[in-house]
Amino acid sequence: SLVQKMTGPLVPEDVFIAQEILRRKCLVGLMEEMEESIRRFHFYFHYRYLGIEEDENAALNCAIEHFAKKGLSGQNSHGHPTLDETSETYEILATKNQLDIRLYEFAKELFVEQGKWMKEKKMLV
Repeated sequence: SLVQKMTGPLVPEDVFIAQEILRRKCLVGLMEEMEESIRRFHFYFHYRYLGIEEDENAALNCAIEHFAKKGLSGQNSHGHPTLDETSETYEILATKNQLDIRLYEFAKELFVEQGKWMKEKKMLV
């Protein structure tokens, strides 16, 4: 959907376009790094609790508590069975989704780069 190609085959060049869109226009968050992602969104977008700057930590703690902590009703994840990466099923899925996998691997790298940039710019506490 990043390259607005909802039908028809994707080609490797589509991945490069999607990567550039992510690099230029997105602050990446990862489910497996939910607490850190929430922290980055909070400071990047200057979220405030009811618009009161003094309560900035309250807003951040509230978001982390409701969206990043394991076992809470607000948790944004579901359990899924583990798929053996050596299985035939995994190979079929990986082949079918190889461009998505490449884009995801790039997004994970971009997450690390953006974290370094935010720390250099003193955007993260």
